[in-house]
Amino acid sequence: MESVPLTEERPSPSGAVSGIAIVLALGTFVIFGTVLQAIHPGAGLWVSEVFCFVGLPALILRQTGTSPVRLVGLDGFLGRSALLGAVIGAANVFAWASPLAWVCERVFPKSMVERFDQAHVFEGHTATGMVLVLSAVSLAAPFCEELLFRGLLQGALVRRLAVVPALLLTAIVFAAFHMNPVALVPLVQVGLLFGVLAWRSGSVWPGICAHAANNITSTLQYFLTGHEGAEGATPGEVASWFAVGNLVLAGVVVLVWRRPQLLSSPRPAEAVRVAPGDTKTLVRGGLAAMLLSYAALVGLDFRGAQVNFAEQLAWLPKLPANASPERKAARARLEEERKKLLAGESSFSAYLEVRREQQKAEKGNEEPK
Repeated sequence: MESVPLTEERPSPSGAVSGIAIVLALGTFVIFGTVLQAIHPGAGLWVSEVFCFVGLPALILRQTGTSPVRLVGLDGFLGRSALLGAVIGAANVFAWASPLAWVCERVFPKSMVERFDQAHVFEGHTATGMVLVLSAVSLAAPFCEELLFRGLLQGALVRRLAVVPALLLTAIVFAAFHMNPVALVPLVQVGLLFGVLAWRSGSVWPGICAHAANNITSTLQYFLTGHEGAEGATPGEVASWFAVGNLVLAGVVVLVWRRPQLLSSPRPAEAVRVAPGDTKTLVRGGLAAMLLSYAALVGLDFRGAQVNFAEQLAWLPKLPANASPERKAARARLEEERKKLLAGESSFSAYLEVRREQQKAEKGNEEPK
């Protein structure tokens, strides 16, 4: 067994096939994934990540005779490399991701920071809904996004460009996909980190584990401090995070320098070809599995899905701290209606009507009655 980089001696489809798979994956995620997540964030994120980022590209690659597992480096799992990736991902949150986010949040206008605050994904869920969101952020997103961005996109680019431009371009596309201008710089940084891990190890697994550790650590920051990342932290706290995080990363670099086998993934070098299946059967089966999976997940939290959908149809901005007492009282009544719907004591239409009345009053700068 030998360690084979992601970009060498691997069965590779044409650039056109890889490009079509990537564009369709991103396009379907933006178009259909956005709709699914609007109805239920947790269920929508799980289904759109799995079926758009993994299922669709895998189908396209298989129909060209290429093994998706071998192509993206999914067959190169090694426990020590995965563990090392997790340590690097967690340390990087403190060393670079949070400090960069702290700087960006002070460069952009406060209104823009609030609008693109990623912590909103954790707000207003039922217990079941929160479990779905947390598991999607911690498991589905790291696994599926690494397969698409580092496994497929970066692998295709490195076969055609020099390593540095390929890693940088992949990181930029990864950051742009999140559609968050405030977090663009930190996202490019973590994207580069995941890319280096995939390129250096010859496997997507260290990047997957680093991505999962990054998301889990950031989530824990939010729940422990009440805000995401370095938001609200003092300069001294951010400086201490930067110092400790980089100390850990430096230790990891020294360790890998002395024992390079810690970040390598033994894997057979021979190409693996697969027989294409019937396209219509595979597409129909995939669509059926996607719809059934989504229906099942939404069914676990149906009332939560009703609340989420109503809030998307009649969106209201976050209540400012200096809002009038009348407006605060109206929002309190709205929250009571929300709780009634979740408890089964009200209907979707009744809650939506109340929200639309509130929305109309606030748009007209009127204090609701």
